Amino acid sequence: MSDFQKQDELLVKRLISGDDKAFEKIYYKYQKRLYHFALKLTKESSIAEEVLQEVFVKLWINREQIGPVNLKAYIYKMVGNRALNHLRAKAYREEAGKKIHESQAGSNNPTETTILFNEYEHLLREIIQQLPPRKREIYLLSEHKGKSSLEIARQLNVSVKTVQNSLSETIKLMKTRLKPYLTATISLLTIFLP
Repeated sequence: MSDFQKQDELLVKRLISGDDKAFEKIYYKYQKRLYHFALKLTKESSIAEEVLQEVFVKLWINREQIGPVNLKAYIYKMVGNRALNHLRAKAYREEAGKKIHESQAGSNNPTETTILFNEYEHLLREIIQQLPPRKREIYLLSEHKGKSSLEIARQLNVSVKTVQNSLSETIKLMKTRLKPYLTATISLLTIFLP
């Protein structure tokens, strides 16, 4: 075992026991490299920063469950997983808009496409309005104000995990409610394409 690994092993033991100085050392030791890794995966600095914040918050919150691990591999895997989660959520949000935009561009009937797009927007607003107040607030802060999970947690005085769970549940609900509509809309539009 190298000195580097021994040092990490000691830091993990101290972290597990709640030593905030060990956490701080881990943060400053890995923060820059992890940021560049997240940036390479996400291609967006704001998402890379959010991923990094979430990973370190999760590392601290779940420190007692860590056990003996290769710290470097462990936190790189955490960053990779969080980055993929962000990319999946972003891809889903963009997918619906992209399909409608593509349909509008190729449609022979722009009025009908506009009506379908307006119906889709109305349905989306309806879903958001039907959310419980706290979930709606979290969703709007994230999607409309562009705030990170950490910023939302601080503003609402809740845990980052609560914010992440709320956003995840909201996106799943939207997928479930919008998927049949989008599938039907795309099917209808292909009938009118030349």
